[in-house]
Amino acid sequence: MKRTRDDDGSESSNKKQKESHTISTDILDEDSLDENECIDDEFDKQERRKILKEVWVQISTSLRKLEVHVQDRTSNKKPWSNEEYILNVTKIHNLCTLPDCHYFVAKLYKHYSGYLREYLSERLLPQLKDKHNEDMLQNIVYQWKSYRDVFVKFCSRLFNYLDRYYVITAKKNTLKTEGYRLFKEIIFDGLKVQLRNIVRSKLKEDRDLSTTSTVDRSFLKETLLLFLDMGITEDKDWYYYSNDNTQVYTEEIEPYLESDTKQYYHNLSELWLTTCSFTEYLVNSEIKIKEEDFRLNSILTPSYMRKLSNIVDGELLAVNQKKLLEMTGSGVDALIREDKVQDLARLHSLMSRIEDGSAPIAQMFQDFITRVGNEIHEKYTNTSNKEFTSFVKSLLDTYVVELIQFHIKMDQLVTGPFQNNSTFKKALTQGFKNFSNLSFKKNEAHSIKTAQLFAFYCDELLRKRKTENLDEDLEKVVRYVQFFSDKDIFIEEYRKQLAKRLLVSGYQDAEERTMISRLKWHYRGSGDLYKLEKMLSDKTMATDMKQEYVDYVNQNHPDQINIDLTVTVLTMGTWPITLKDSLRVHGSLAVAQNLFKSFYENKYERRVLHWAYGRSTVQLDALFGSSRKTLEISTHQACILLPFNDQEEITISQLMEATSLNFDSVKRTLSSLTSKKYTLLQCLYQDTSDQVVKEDTRVKVNDGFKHKSVKIKIPMTRASEEDVKKTVVNVNNDRVWTLDGTLVRTMKTRKTMNIQLLIKEVIAQVSDKFQPDLKQIKKRIESLIERDYLKRSDDGTSVDYVA
Repeated sequence: MKRTRDDDGSESSNKKQKESHTISTDILDEDSLDENECIDDEFDKQERRKILKEVWVQISTSLRKLEVHVQDRTSNKKPWSNEEYILNVTKIHNLCTLPDCHYFVAKLYKHYSGYLREYLSERLLPQLKDKHNEDMLQNIVYQWKSYRDVFVKFCSRLFNYLDRYYVITAKKNTLKTEGYRLFKEIIFDGLKVQLRNIVRSKLKEDRDLSTTSTVDRSFLKETLLLFLDMGITEDKDWYYYSNDNTQVYTEEIEPYLESDTKQYYHNLSELWLTTCSFTEYLVNSEIKIKEEDFRLNSILTPSYMRKLSNIVDGELLAVNQKKLLEMTGSGVDALIREDKVQDLARLHSLMSRIEDGSAPIAQMFQDFITRVGNEIHEKYTNTSNKEFTSFVKSLLDTYVVELIQFHIKMDQLVTGPFQNNSTFKKALTQGFKNFSNLSFKKNEAHSIKTAQLFAFYCDELLRKRKTENLDEDLEKVVRYVQFFSDKDIFIEEYRKQLAKRLLVSGYQDAEERTMISRLKWHYRGSGDLYKLEKMLSDKTMATDMKQEYVDYVNQNHPDQINIDLTVTVLTMGTWPITLKDSLRVHGSLAVAQNLFKSFYENKYERRVLHWAYGRSTVQLDALFGSSRKTLEISTHQACILLPFNDQEEITISQLMEATSLNFDSVKRTLSSLTSKKYTLLQCLYQDTSDQVVKEDTRVKVNDGFKHKSVKIKIPMTRASEEDVKKTVVNVNNDRVWTLDGTLVRTMKTRKTMNIQLLIKEVIAQVSDKFQPDLKQIKKRIESLIERDYLKRSDDGTSVDYVA
């Protein structure tokens, strides 16, 4: 083909070729002359230009076909035939492998860049300048995708040889990167302000109209992705955006989106605060947040969505949290008090979206529990019951039941609307601990701890043995015990009541073992719980031993078969029974006791029996006038009654001598036999105006005693002030041994330890059982030093273990 150069430096050819390759020729002429280029000996300057022009003219023809293909939105065909593509690739490859290849590859790269610049500025940009609103978004998104995914893609394949060799050695942008850079420079930078304003306007319109909005969110999403694309190189995945390649988005549009979002929801929250109640505000916020999350999820990637979503949460919830929670008549307290479970669930769900959003609610929840608990305690503190037993009974029927119901209600809030959140669990525990360790002091003489009341309540449930909901009721009690700082007092009182059930009032083995299993599951590590199991074992062994005893009597003392004796051998130290009583039994009771003693000594030679009568019972046949009754009474009561078989009237001093009991014990036992309900005996007072029992007071059998039942069970006093006080005293004594053992065990391991750190260690070890007093620990340390278990260091701040 014949070519000539015109005066202005442009090359010419025949008319048809000139029209087809106008743009390509101009680009070639603009960059082809460089007077400073080094000329290889094998090629002169004219020859190189000629070869480059021939190749570029052919390539530019194919590029023009590619332009047409890109603009044809309906075509699914390839822009070139396979033969044409191979021919062009071959020409470029041959050109780049000539002896003077460094010249040709540099020129080809410049021609490629110049061609893209011309294509973008003169053919794409004019198509976009007259577009507005959604048309603008639709067209620029289409042009960018077509340019990126088709035009630049095919061009980079065509000039692939440059990417493989020239770009690497010359440290140039890859062909794709250069294409994207030019699009940003020529198209995007000129239209970004307009694009940003359109996106902001459409986003506001979508928020205002909400569910009735007609805004096409797909265009918003693609436009925002365009902002992200402008900072990404071709080496990155188009759907992966990291902080180092999203500068365009974070600088050009993200600050504006954040500012618009913050202002929009700030205005909305201010409006709701003045026009809505607390629950209405929550409902409106929930609706708006769901709408915004759905909207942002439709137009943004997850990481950038979270940023705007956090702003929405901040303006609607975090900024106004304190005002909302403390709203008069409709805050958190009102929701809890009125059982608005759905609103509480909504509140927790919303506030969980912000940092530490649950903490203020949990604190208010804790304060509510503490306040209501104190009100319940105060309500029953001023009871008017005079007798201590009645005082305790009234608390069991009212105070304990109300506390359990209150705990169930609050626990249902934690497991329900608060979704077992650990913060609310801690608030529940601390709230109940704040008042559950209070004591009831009716007066100076009458006081009892809440832990003891719960032990009595368990006894009520197990003695009545209700089959309906018994397991559930016991589980409620066990779960409440966790709030007692002095769990050892509860367990000790429970142990005393268990002893009464096992020895006096009757029990169900399965129910008792289930209750102990529950306590062990919830409060593992407490040695006192294993004592409860041992008590049950002793009672079980007593059944087997009774049959052995009957066989022994049949073989060795057949004349005493009519004496029905059941003895429970108790393990020393396991049962809460003291051996202080010096009760003297006589008559048939003494005979039966001696028989069992001989049997036991014959069976266990090295064991010694100590008789404990505190929980023993006797069945006596009694005749009151012509009325015959069968009495189920304690051994102490039986020993008081038996002397009346020989005498009609007996003085208190004579009863003391016959039973070896002191005056107070006789008086206390006699009171149960002279009560209004069971007047088995009558006291004959010398001065009827002063009916005080004295040692010379005479007592006789009440022949006129009547009762509708033939078999009469005179119950033991369930709770007396003395018993309650003894429990506390016994527990305090046990604590001394516990603290001493913990101190010695710790020091034996550590050898030397700072006193303050030792105190903290001891508190940590025993806090699951009881809350020790700081002064008490210091006192035990001093006691161990005096007894040469520990030795104080020279500086006085530490102690050493003495081996």
